[in-house]
Amino acid sequence: MNVDESWTTQGSTTHKAPSGVVKEGDYTGAPLLVGGKIRRWPTLVIEIGRSQPLESLRMVMGLWFRESEDAVEMVVLVKLCRDDHSILVEKYTEGPVAVQRPGATTTRSARGGLAPVLRQRVTIREVAGRPLEYKVSGAPLVLEFNLLFLRQPDLAIGERDIVVDEHGLQRAAAPTWAEYGDE
Repeated sequence: MNVDESWTTQGSTTHKAPSGVVKEGDYTGAPLLVGGKIRRWPTLVIEIGRSQPLESLRMVMGLWFRESEDAVEMVVLVKLCRDDHSILVEKYTEGPVAVQRPGATTTRSARGGLAPVLRQRVTIREVAGRPLEYKVSGAPLVLEFNLLFLRQPDLAIGERDIVVDEHGLQRAAAPTWAEYGDE
């Protein structure tokens, strides 16, 4: 199956949790289910922060995991930092939390639930005095296929993780500032 045919872009679709909390990401997407049905929660959420603080974006990220009852697999935060004309990208997935048992030593702990874990941080910074030229640290940005599509990639037909290399991140920076930088 062609990946393009098995993925649906949900854009900024509104998602309502059983708790009543309503979430709408800047971009969301998910694999199509059997019969072309759309999954209730996206597997990928991208939140773009222009004026809100990074901590606020991180709180929103936590809400996506919590309110979806762990159906969201990956949240990517994109924070535009006007003061130094940089873009910070943070990729989160969930991981197990070790919970210390009362009376247990530090080498023995009970398995807890899941919690968001920062898996990758990329910074794209404009080179001083050279508009539209960017220095990237932390590249490449890797979006794991199995988390996006909820299955292992079929390598025989070319399916694999989505890798955005340094050049791709640099190319994304200029239009990002053009669209969001002056808000």
